[in-house]
Amino acid sequence: MEPSVSAPAALASVALASAALASAVPADTPVLQAGPTQGVLPVPCAPEEPHAVANYVLANSLVDNTYTESACSSNTRTIYNLHDVYFAGSTPSCEEVVIAHNPEYGTCLFLDHEIQSASSDEAIYHEHLVHPALNATVGKPGKHVLVVGGGEGATCREVLKWSVDSVATVDWVDIDKPLVDLCRKHMAYAGDDVYNDPRLEFHAADIRAFLKSTEVRYDVIILDLPDPDAETLMAESKKEETSHSLYSVAFFQMLKAHLATDGVIASHCGPVLPGGDPEQRRAGLHWIQKAAAAAAVDRGTAYHVGIPSFQGEWGFWMSTRPSGSSYFPPGLFVMDLTTQTAAFMWPDYWLSSFVGIIL
Repeated sequence: MEPSVSAPAALASVALASAALASAVPADTPVLQAGPTQGVLPVPCAPEEPHAVANYVLANSLVDNTYTESACSSNTRTIYNLHDVYFAGSTPSCEEVVIAHNPEYGTCLFLDHEIQSASSDEAIYHEHLVHPALNATVGKPGKHVLVVGGGEGATCREVLKWSVDSVATVDWVDIDKPLVDLCRKHMAYAGDDVYNDPRLEFHAADIRAFLKSTEVRYDVIILDLPDPDAETLMAESKKEETSHSLYSVAFFQMLKAHLATDGVIASHCGPVLPGGDPEQRRAGLHWIQKAAAAAAVDRGTAYHVGIPSFQGEWGFWMSTRPSGSSYFPPGLFVMDLTTQTAAFMWPDYWLSSFVGIIL
């Protein structure tokens, strides 16, 4: 027998669900129209735009509970305590999106069980991703920058900290606009001054389709995409047809075709661990270095930093060497020349054949 629910409780539950649904669906989602009166031709409706779909069962199950991360780039499982849950559901490119508050790391974004960022230390990640590449091109004025991914808006926020003389335009390409909207609403890493900056143009598109549609050559290309899954990429590379997957050789060839003379590509590479076997200990970084070299971009230079909410060291890569310039824009919390120099240092034990061996 199903438990009975009182009428006031049922009405309250419906009201709460309706309010939550209203907050989850973008304001520009088309409103369903009533059917036509008999004898009157129906007015064609505009096609419905993709939007985020809330999952209230998931959201309620996570309040004052835990969420287990299981990233493709790591065999380690991390359990995060959650209090408030601001959104749980799906978007066009993500089966499961969770935006919630963790008492240690603040507001966290999880996509398909993989943590993307946390408000307490996202500056460490985003400043390391963006500023070494822009510092390496500091002598080139009026740069055109391409940001790929970065749904939280923080990558573009960091790029736009550079002056108008340094950065002239920013094309921001993200395939999942509903996710971008959710991050803007619930995470607020970037303010309206970023989203409304006249230098910034957002494109809701697959980056591969976007590159085919533009002839712009960029001075800096920044990849803020999901972690490279080296195992899957390796399997796809063995197929007869050329793979255009993200991080593939063909993908880097597409990027190179849109890179200006002396242009720079930068990317995060997922977790890195010390040890002599790079395919096992730094798989994402190792793959990107090989793919970039095979695409005749450049093997580039790797760097790393510890990020508390990511539970370890995180790898980054850019297609050039770091600059010795001490200039960075105002308003940074983390990056300066000392921090950058430290990030590009790899102590000898990182390449030790002993470290990382399971005894």
